[in-house]
Amino acid sequence: MRIEIKSRWNGSVLFSAEAGSLKEAVELAIKSGASLRSAILRSADLSWADLSLANLILANLISADLRSADLRSADLRSADLRSADLRSADLSSANLSLANLSFANLSLADLRSADLRSANLSSADLSSANLSLANLRSADLRSADLSSANLSSADLSWADLSSAKGIENFPISIMGHKHSMFTTQDGKLQIGCHIKTFDEWREQAKAIGANEDYSPIDVEIYKLHIEHIAKVSQLLWSKKKVVA
Repeated sequence: MRIEIKSRWNGSVLFSAEAGSLKEAVELAIKSGASLRSAILRSADLSWADLSLANLILANLISADLRSADLRSADLRSADLRSADLRSADLSSANLSLANLSFANLSLADLRSADLRSANLSSADLSSANLSLANLRSADLRSADLSSANLSSADLSWADLSSAKGIENFPISIMGHKHSMFTTQDGKLQIGCHIKTFDEWREQAKAIGANEDYSPIDVEIYKLHIEHIAKVSQLLWSKKKVVA
């Protein structure tokens, strides 16, 4: 049957093909290099679909079924994904800046290195999602569920985490001149590939720095960073004592 994918703005046909389902037509469009910018895909069944590298800027994907979909490096800037089901979807390196993901289910989703700047993730389910190295600057995470989510090296600068669930220790990070530094959910501090308690860092910073080719000045600078993060964590983590 002939399936047409239309624009949400003026109803113009973005792509048409003989296909057995809308999912098949979408995959054909992406495979052919067609742009699905502003496509109407509301409530579409795209589970397990190969959508990697797709141009879905401004697409209407409200309530779409995207379970286990391959969306690696897809461009979803300003896309509307409200209440979409993205459980176990691969969104690694995807561009989701300014996307609306409120009430979306992103449980177990792979969002490594994803761009989520200024995205609306309010009330989204991000439980057990992999958000390592994700850019969440200025993202709206109000009332989001981040239980067991991996936030290692994620950038949460200016993100709104008010009423977010699953964050016992609000993440703190510093982009150091040698290695980045960030706190873990169990209250420890990771610098590069080393994870230590604050007291362990105080005792071992000089030795670890020497092994990492840090100069004496580098070591002193990182000691100051360690103490700064320790003090800030004590102010922010009021519900749980910092690991000593």
